[in-house]
Amino acid sequence: MRTRQVLLIATVLFLAVLIQTTLLNRIPFPGTTPELLPVLVVVLAMLYGRIPGAVTGFSAGLLMDIAPPGNGPVGVSALILVVVGFVAGAYTDARDRTLVIIISVMAGSSAALTFVTAALESILGSSRVSWDQLAGVTVAGVLYSVLLAPILLALMGWAARRLTPEAVG
Repeated sequence: MRTRQVLLIATVLFLAVLIQTTLLNRIPFPGTTPELLPVLVVVLAMLYGRIPGAVTGFSAGLLMDIAPPGNGPVGVSALILVVVGFVAGAYTDARDRTLVIIISVMAGSSAALTFVTAALESILGSSRVSWDQLAGVTVAGVLYSVLLAPILLALMGWAARRLTPEAVG
């Protein structure tokens, strides 16, 4: 990864954590709170590829785990988002990125993130998992992610083309 690419990704992830913790987590959304970091992982992975997507996923996952309220096991989100970033980045190589595919990858990633996080936290003994509410939380999370994806893709695509034109897939 190039220096400008790393700086762009680090800046975007830092700003996303600030927006998530200071604004989005305080607004009472129906179902669940929209999560910016997983959406950014998929968007950045689709822009830059598999390896930068995996690195971005790991970094974003660690930030999610240690950012306030940070009451879950550290590393669960990082583990899941590495895989999400790698798989989403695989679509960059195919050059088959229509809006339908991007939205489908986003919806699948969001649903997988919710379910696998709940499963791993349940296995690790977390009391935060409520299996009877998981379906509603998953649907709300997928909806928020699908709504955020085109906006963040347009913004990040513009920024990536301007700041790192040589690295955009």
